[in-house]
Amino acid sequence: MYAALGIDAEAVERDDKSWQDEAYANTGPAALEAALTARVGPEAAARLLVWRVPVPPVSERPLERRPGGVLVAGARSGSLAELLRAAVRLRRLIELHAPPIIEHHDSLVVQRALQAVLAAWDASEAPAPTCDRELPAAGRGPNEAPVWPVPETHAQLATPRGLAFVAADRAVLATPTASFEVDLRTGALPRWWPSAGLSLMTCLEGNVLYAAGWDFSCYEPARGRWCSGALPACVPFVFEELQEVSFVVETATGRRHRLDALGDYPVELRVTPCARYLAARDKHGDGAVYRFDGELQLPLELYGQHVPAMWPEGQLRDPTEEESDRLDDTAWAETGLEALVLCEARDAWRRVQDGGVVEATTMLFRVPFAITAAAFDSSGSEVLLAGEAELWHLALDPEPRLLARFDLQPLRAMLLGPEGRSRPRADALNAALCRHGTLVGVGDVDAAELARLNTASTFDEAKPLGLRRARTLAAHAQGVKRARKLPRLYPPR
Repeated sequence: MYAALGIDAEAVERDDKSWQDEAYANTGPAALEAALTARVGPEAAARLLVWRVPVPPVSERPLERRPGGVLVAGARSGSLAELLRAAVRLRRLIELHAPPIIEHHDSLVVQRALQAVLAAWDASEAPAPTCDRELPAAGRGPNEAPVWPVPETHAQLATPRGLAFVAADRAVLATPTASFEVDLRTGALPRWWPSAGLSLMTCLEGNVLYAAGWDFSCYEPARGRWCSGALPACVPFVFEELQEVSFVVETATGRRHRLDALGDYPVELRVTPCARYLAARDKHGDGAVYRFDGELQLPLELYGQHVPAMWPEGQLRDPTEEESDRLDDTAWAETGLEALVLCEARDAWRRVQDGGVVEATTMLFRVPFAITAAAFDSSGSEVLLAGEAELWHLALDPEPRLLARFDLQPLRAMLLGPEGRSRPRADALNAALCRHGTLVGVGDVDAAELARLNTASTFDEAKPLGLRRARTLAAHAQGVKRARKLPRLYPPR
């Protein structure tokens, strides 16, 4: 590495760092002030250094309007907030007697923040943006080894975890180990592919976009392959993490932007159908909705509301007191964001959050099951909601109405096989499904190969499945048939 940079590695090895004290004494703001004073005198030097920056109070700082009926800080107010944050941090570091190298670095951060303020208020040229030289390549695709935590129940293996519209009449539904293309008119399942360890985000120009930690992976259903090398040009951003600080990087320019509302790296990520907006939340529960260039759009908090529910017969009505109490303890007990979209026709944000569909900050309705996956179409006028047993297709305009319900039992059968005492334990099924996607794929593999599967997560000590359990698994998979269609559920007569 040193040779590539033209540096004598032996000189680095012999370096005793004796030069550092002198270097720190001759650099930084204090050294600059001393040098200027010696050159031009104290009065002239004082005029060349900025000691105080006047800023308007928060109530008087300008806001800028963005699509969706939201007001954001914009360049001017945002740059002031960043300057204040950097200055307060630097002052605290000085009070704590931080090492000179840290103090000098944060002095540069304050200097760049001041330059950004001057540029935003048309007082100087904008500073050079922070750009990444190389963008991360597309992820490798599904993780064939079990990831932590290993599912403990069979239901966890078959519960939908992602949805995305492909077109007006087609969608992709993802479970923890496989993804299925669904015809929303007939319920047909034209194709499926393994996708273990990946979180379904959206579909862009024939690519199905997934996330795995910080990496994006793209699958091309038409070609039946995972993208390799550079991500498709339709992906507008990628992530970067530096010392547990989150950044979003524009793929077109390489510009890096910090996600300010996150105090840590995100553990929950959702993107809009166009992927130009994202919602991220860190492990502490903090988060927000951002534009792809890092500009914060709106917070994720939502206050509790009493709203009607959409029932399986397609009726929109208020739940009875008994129904409400039961659903509060079951389906509506889990909170979180499952999908979001910018509905341009209504100039409003729509979300699937806390068990219902939300427009702006008003919940339109809830559904009587726990939502585990959801997706809007690109216009925000239709939504897909999935639970453990059913997939619902709803229209939202001009009034909410149920278009179709599909039974997910055929998918459960492909993933879990027939019920009964002969069904293998969850850890064995999980190991096989991570490698082969569904039991249909497992059925094509002999017991000797299955015996080598690791049933433990990649964080734990390996636990091979073993031949006896592998034979049971192979026999179980042989009886599974490929699902061709999701049965359509009609309202009871």
